[in-house]
Amino acid sequence: MSSFWLWLFVLLQVSSTFPMYVRNTSGPAPMYAKPERTAQMNNLIKKQKENQNKERIEIMAKLTDRWSKGQDILRYHRTQCNHMNQSWTHWQDSTAVIQDSKSDYTFRVFTGPLKATFPQRNLFQYVNRVYRCCKLGLNCPKIKGLQGTLEYGKNEINIYIDPDIFGLSIRRAELHLELLADEHLTIIPSLTLNGHTYSRFTQSRSGYITDLALDVMFLLHALKEKDVDSMAIEEVTELQLTLYCMKNELYVPCHLKKVSLLHSPFIALHY
Repeated sequence: MSSFWLWLFVLLQVSSTFPMYVRNTSGPAPMYAKPERTAQMNNLIKKQKENQNKERIEIMAKLTDRWSKGQDILRYHRTQCNHMNQSWTHWQDSTAVIQDSKSDYTFRVFTGPLKATFPQRNLFQYVNRVYRCCKLGLNCPKIKGLQGTLEYGKNEINIYIDPDIFGLSIRRAELHLELLADEHLTIIPSLTLNGHTYSRFTQSRSGYITDLALDVMFLLHALKEKDVDSMAIEEVTELQLTLYCMKNELYVPCHLKKVSLLHSPFIALHY
């Protein structure tokens, strides 16, 4: 009897232990990813790659755009620098001039004790343009600017010249005029001194703004012939500045086209 119960107890222990052993040694069944979860992960990876490619394309487009704009700016500055050293246009026209087709200004040049005149915006812009040309290594002259004054009601331009400039080796001397004029209008400037007319100039245009630069080396030569001792006394040299207006190769009245100086002129000396 005791043997029977002993065997029954052993049998129960074995039957309860075996399934546990099987479960512990066989381990959990491998887990496989569900098909829909795999598709979501693939879509996420694909979207990330698309976003990365899009970002790369946008960065390259911005860099290309900046480079293109930089090239446009560089071309503009090169054009401005080349214009500063442009050859003079010499005007000689035998066409009969209509009296009303011109605008006259009295241009007075003062020598002697220098009267301080604060530079205006157009002179500052010109000096900055020269500075940019120097940075680009294109055209880098030394510049001295002489600011003039303009009395609009009287059509009078006054400018003071420092006697010290006559000790400089001046290579180019320009009288700069900035005018408001019709974009289809041609403005021809001239200066008259002691009955002689001088009309060597360069011209650039931007819309309704015309920039003229007249060669005034003849004026410096005339002033330099004066007695050096007289430079201590203020003297006045008077010229006549004339602007002729032409359209389609015909003279037209300047006042009807509302041609006017935008700023006081200045003289730029390259040395």
